[in-house]
Amino acid sequence: MILSCPSCKTRYNVDPAALRGGKSVRCAQCGNKWHQDPPDDLPILLEPEPELDREPDLDSETEPETKPNPETGETVEADPVEVPDVVQSCPANQPQKPVSRLGWVVLAIVVVSILGAGIIFRNSIATAWPPSARLYEALWLSVETPSFGLELRNIKSSQTFDGDIAMLSITGQVVNVSEQARVVPRVRVGLTSEAGREIYHWTFVVPDRELQPGQTTGFSTTLASPPEAAKHLAVTFIEN
Repeated sequence: MILSCPSCKTRYNVDPAALRGGKSVRCAQCGNKWHQDPPDDLPILLEPEPELDREPDLDSETEPETKPNPETGETVEADPVEVPDVVQSCPANQPQKPVSRLGWVVLAIVVVSILGAGIIFRNSIATAWPPSARLYEALWLSVETPSFGLELRNIKSSQTFDGDIAMLSITGQVVNVSEQARVVPRVRVGLTSEAGREIYHWTFVVPDRELQPGQTTGFSTTLASPPEAAKHLAVTFIEN
């Protein structure tokens, strides 16, 4: 069978059986690719042939087609050409493996556990980090910081200067409102920005560590060079 390149017209002798079922071929002369069907009179095989791993190559050892010389009129042999490569068929798409659901289940459990712990232990979290109380309030979750049977009253703050150094002073009272003696825990002062973000904190111990029922003790604490961005303060008890 004579096979001719549609682009450069280079011609090749090809075994028709190699084109059974139609094949994609490439011309070695110009690189053109095209789909070539077998001739209509190709005999039909009675037995199925095994599937070919690749498409057949065009025979390079067959004699190239001859053509007449336009000047002398003599028939001359065409220059040999490189054997064209056969275009390989694209492999069928491999089925993708289903995504395991186990990873999503584990991730969901971890997220739910973290959120649950944040809700269950919100009072302790708010005690250790007072600004988080505003977050819980925004989520409609009530927060109760430990009172230990004590109350903080008459909290006042003032700013003075020691030379060129700003001094922030905080005073207040601790009252035992229970019916039994109480040990006063450490007191925590947190300074927050206008947006409610805590930017500094410190703790101190009141002078009278144990209060009888109804007893009151005063306290005073001072911070040198407080942050300029501090706009609000929060005074709370912290667990020992």
